[in-house]
Amino acid sequence: MCIRDSCKVIVHYNNSRTQARRTIESLRRRGAEGIIVKADLTVDADVDWLLACSKKKYGHIDVLVNNAGLFFRTPIDSLRYEDWQQTLDVNVNGTSRCARKIGLHMRDRGKGHIINVADMRRDANTNVHDGTLEQISYRSPMANNPPSREPT
Repeated sequence: MCIRDSCKVIVHYNNSRTQARRTIESLRRRGAEGIIVKADLTVDADVDWLLACSKKKYGHIDVLVNNAGLFFRTPIDSLRYEDWQQTLDVNVNGTSRCARKIGLHMRDRGKGHIINVADMRRDANTNVHDGTLEQISYRSPMANNPPSREPT
């Protein structure tokens, strides 16, 4: 629907500039208009910058897709505290920061939508391998923002 309606898109990245460019180029080939913006979602000023760039380019934000996520492929017995803290800062605090700041912009406009993507593979479980837990640093924060499920 968005592509059909010639939507305008801001693709955010922090470290993955090449992937952000590929995403925006793919959207442009389908008729969307868009730019990429670098911002660290763990920093208030960077989220303010992301919002300011969006408003300057397009005037407002109609939809926020909160899809930022950090994942260390590290067994739990090798995971450093700093990596765990960084995972929480991005996956929980960063997405909450965006939702709050951009949500306030939407509230002031009287409309807008926020889509929180908690996990692309919501059916995947934490794996136990050779006595170590893998993916726990990624899966545990998802408990704070679990994916919505359709009623059965």
